[in-house]
Amino acid sequence: MKRFIALSLGILLILTGCSVSTDIMNTLNENKPSVEMEESVNSLSTKNNKNEVGEPSIGMNLEYIGSKQIENLTDFSEERAFIQFDDYSEVETDDVKDAIKAYNGDENDKINYVIQHWDDDFQGFNRAALIDTQGKIIWKSEFTKENTVLRESSQFKNGLAYFVFNGNEKSAYTIIDSDGNVTFTRDFSEDFIILEQGDGLFLVAEHITNFDTDEWQLGAMDRNGTMVVPYKTYVTDTPPTAPAPVEQPSDYSADLQDIEDSLSQLAAEYQEWLEECWDYQGERDAEYYKRTNETETDYKYRRKELEERRQQLRSEYEEQLEKYEDYQYELSTYEITMEDYEPKKLSFDRDYNNYDYYVSCEYLGESIYKLNFSYGFVLVNIDTQSIINIYEASVDTEGIEQFITGFEKGAATILYKVSENSCYLCNIETNGEITAMENNIWTKYILQDILSEEYRFHDGLLFVPYDYGGDMDIRIDREYYAMTMDAESAYENGFIFHTGVYYNIQGEIVIDFPEYRGKKEFSCSPFYNGHAVLMVQGEDQFTYFTVINKEGESMFELKSGFDNAFISKDGKYLMAIRNGNLTIFDIKGNPLTSIDSNDIYPDIISIDNMDMYADNNANKYNICDGVIRFDRFYVNVQEGSIIGSTFFNVNDYSVTKY
Repeated sequence: MKRFIALSLGILLILTGCSVSTDIMNTLNENKPSVEMEESVNSLSTKNNKNEVGEPSIGMNLEYIGSKQIENLTDFSEERAFIQFDDYSEVETDDVKDAIKAYNGDENDKINYVIQHWDDDFQGFNRAALIDTQGKIIWKSEFTKENTVLRESSQFKNGLAYFVFNGNEKSAYTIIDSDGNVTFTRDFSEDFIILEQGDGLFLVAEHITNFDTDEWQLGAMDRNGTMVVPYKTYVTDTPPTAPAPVEQPSDYSADLQDIEDSLSQLAAEYQEWLEECWDYQGERDAEYYKRTNETETDYKYRRKELEERRQQLRSEYEEQLEKYEDYQYELSTYEITMEDYEPKKLSFDRDYNNYDYYVSCEYLGESIYKLNFSYGFVLVNIDTQSIINIYEASVDTEGIEQFITGFEKGAATILYKVSENSCYLCNIETNGEITAMENNIWTKYILQDILSEEYRFHDGLLFVPYDYGGDMDIRIDREYYAMTMDAESAYENGFIFHTGVYYNIQGEIVIDFPEYRGKKEFSCSPFYNGHAVLMVQGEDQFTYFTVINKEGESMFELKSGFDNAFISKDGKYLMAIRNGNLTIFDIKGNPLTSIDSNDIYPDIISIDNMDMYADNNANKYNICDGVIRFDRFYVNVQEGSIIGSTFFNVNDYSVTKY
């Protein structure tokens, strides 16, 4: 479509004898800044005309996107966004003009001739760009004929971001600052990946090949590409360990023979005593019977002692022999395994026929990165250059289910799966050590059930959905209740938990809504930056909404007239939606901008669909830095202005600023 428009525009102007450049430049200049702004921007751009690796930097640009056609765009972060757009500022090239002048063929073929030379000789009309929230171009790339100019990009963190630019001749990884200064470039290849950035460093993976090496290694570089943490191979398994030596049991036959000899001698003595007893069988004096009894008792004791010793000796020998035989088996197994053992190393090979090539990366704080693969994840401490945790979801039933918090002061809070149906709250330290927190009914029933439905903590709080018509807004420790059958006792002893409230990590109720308990539908979003949206269905069956803070206070009276409402991820704006309209409010309920279009519809969320609050269910609209991203254009909600063209959207859009 974009090439068709460019061709049509060029052909029309060429064939009608109009000046291409004049008319197009008039369009470009519609949003040209004033002379005063030009001087101001020029002054700013001259401050950093060289990047930190000594290469020229494009710096600030005077141009605004205005109503140019945006083909690809990202959300804003730190008031910057990456876009790919069509640029017609250099439509007329000398090659095209000369080719047209030289054409002497049939007039009916002239259009085909022009199209051919347009594709062959035109410089290209695609650019990548970095823009601010006003639509001003901070940096833009060279022209390219590539359809996908912006291959991938990151969010801005601490004034830096990276992206991959697809050019005519090559593609390149690029790091750029928020002023448009390029600080690092490297030709794109399958053997180098920028994974993520955190605390000013960029985690990178590179496939190192030389005479001695053929493997992927991880390292960290600064904004200029200088390796701060050197490359290292990360092994994701541990080599087999040799079994501890076990001595062969010594011969114990001599000890057994001594015992057998002792038993034989004892038996002979006993027989001799029996014969003596027969000689005195007629005697009845007390002294005789006493002596006889003592002798028999002594004999039985000595025999038992010897027999127990014999059995013990045999048991010890057999046990030692079994250990030795097991050792011999383990040793042979180890030796066979080591003959073929090769360490399993962290790999980023991109086998596009296998989904395993896919990898994403999250920075969790304090030098810890979470590498997500299709088979599970790997936790890497780049500071200590070590893998601290590996979880293969397809193999283990145990492992980290989710991170409830990032790393702070040496530890993070996690939900740890100990079995298929059991999870515990735990702490994980930066060295990978995991320790369990106090676990109770909160983790046993409530937390596990809720988190299994993809709910997440935000700002340290979790909303447990209201269970109207189910357990009547309470959940009971079923084991405790089965034993006692006493709901009052269960409540008094903390074995009942309410729904429709916010809990902290410890399972304590932080915010309650007794005024809405009993309503058929009411729900709350996660907290973002100290604010959340509350929606409730009134007796009139209409949806009402407001914004609450962490004290549970409403920021304004309940509003209606919309089907749904949701809060922006930065916690600064409220979006309310109905068929054909999206209205943006500030956190105090003041309307800022209204956007009308038949393309806007409310079924993206629903008050009775709790999945709306799951992290994996992205909202169709999201405000970042006061700007909403649509399919191919933005709307600045503070100014009520459109950035980019709405031409390719099916329905017209109109924006009203309050």
